[in-house]
Amino acid sequence: MFLRGIPRIPRGSGQRIDPAGRCEVLLTRELLRSLPKAELHVHLDGSLRPSTMLELAGDLGVRLPESEPEALAAAVKVSGSGDLVEYLEKFGITLPLMQTPGALE
Repeated sequence: MFLRGIPRIPRGSGQRIDPAGRCEVLLTRELLRSLPKAELHVHLDGSLRPSTMLELAGDLGVRLPESEPEALAAAVKVSGSGDLVEYLEKFGITLPLMQTPGALE
C-alpha cells in the first residue's frame, strides 16, 4: 500500500467515516506538522554532496576549486547577499559534473 511508513493519524484527531465509507480527518496544525514533508523546488545541481562532486570530478577529469569536501562545500555556498551573479556562478562548479547519463544516476 502506498501509505506505508506514513504516521498514523492520532485517535481523537477528529477522524470519522462518512456515509460513503471514506475517512474524513479534521486537519489541525499538530496533524500537519506530524506528516512527512517533501521539497517542492530543489535544483539537482544545487543539492550535490561535496563528496559526490569530488567523486564525479575524479571520474570525469573535471577540475574543482577545492579538493577537500569541507572546503568545496564552502566554495559552492552562496553568501546570502542576494547577489544573483554570485548565485549563478556557483552553477559553473556543478554543471560540468552532470553532463553524462552515468553522472545523473
